[in-house]
Amino acid sequence: MNETITLATVRTSGHPWIFRRMLAKGGRRPPNGAAVDVRDRNGAFVGVGLYSSRSSIAVRLVGDEEGRPVDRAFLRERFEALRALKEELAGEGTDAFRLVNSEGDGLSGLIVDKFGKVFTADVRAWGWYARLDEVRGALEDAFGEVREFHAVAPAEVKRTEGFELPPPPAGKRVEFRENGLRFRFVLEEAHKTGSFLDQRENRALVRRLARGRVVLDCCCYTGGFALNAAAGGAESVCGVDLDEKAVAAAKKNADLNGLRVRFVHADVFPYLRDRVRTGNLADLLVLDPPKLIRSRAEFEEGRRVYYDMNRTAMAAVRKGGFLFSFSCSGLLGEEAFLKMLREAAWAAGRQAQVLRLVGAAPDHPFLLTAPEGRYLKGALLRLL
Repeated sequence: MNETITLATVRTSGHPWIFRRMLAKGGRRPPNGAAVDVRDRNGAFVGVGLYSSRSSIAVRLVGDEEGRPVDRAFLRERFEALRALKEELAGEGTDAFRLVNSEGDGLSGLIVDKFGKVFTADVRAWGWYARLDEVRGALEDAFGEVREFHAVAPAEVKRTEGFELPPPPAGKRVEFRENGLRFRFVLEEAHKTGSFLDQRENRALVRRLARGRVVLDCCCYTGGFALNAAAGGAESVCGVDLDEKAVAAAKKNADLNGLRVRFVHADVFPYLRDRVRTGNLADLLVLDPPKLIRSRAEFEEGRRVYYDMNRTAMAAVRKGGFLFSFSCSGLLGEEAFLKMLREAAWAAGRQAQVLRLVGAAPDHPFLLTAPEGRYLKGALLRLL
């Protein structure tokens, strides 16, 4: 039976986060990580959540059945329903998808990605850390076979929530298929859960646009956009990244698929300036930098880097060519992202048509009541 947490007010929002300041004062607090029934000040049931004794987010709502424990059976039901949906969304030729997207899938604080028969979890709350055995067991129930299960967490979450996780096994390689292409990554060298599955449909769009074009993939990581461009019949493809290990992995992925792609270990700023200086311009340039704004304190500096990077990239695209630009910084909203692109185009002396605005693949949903879950935004521009 769940313990009860009472709010200081009447619930007026469907957001799954309940901050500590929203709780009624006094009374006994549940153990860290406990499943709780949340009620408003009038006694109306709000939902079932996981309690944190350390985070400013005191409760993360995960269910709507009063008294329901958050156990293996609960998770099995969720995972089975999510599997049916996510496999349909991922489509043929793909065995990797996001099974659980935290708030967007009703399990706030838990992310689970599937790579073939390997699963990786990104843990954002003590309640999920304490239930990792139940998570793995429920995955086995829902999928039949879980060859491996690994858990990661951002450093700031581990500090705040007060837990540690063992490092990934050294040299462990994970392979998966996406839109008919094969990819491998080394778990200990990977970012977050291993690969950025949120870009799957945007990579497929690049494949459709690439035929006969000179394609440049900046901040290419393990080569997702570059390999799709090559598979789409590009005249030539080059991927650039400052992470030497990522470049090595990208080369191996190209070899794995029998694709001709040139990968360069370089800083994109001088690399792009050199291409402009020599007149070696791209017909299609993909710019997918890492997260540059991690906190409000970093907003202005991060926005400036986005601006400089896009202004430089626009100069490296020939007239009539495409720039596919992205930001995964949740604090940079779409309006601010487009304003930055507009200012960068003006500074570069380019007129830009917006052909399409994009986001994450549909297996990465967000709630209307939690719009910060829409972190990835992108714009396909035609530069005149």
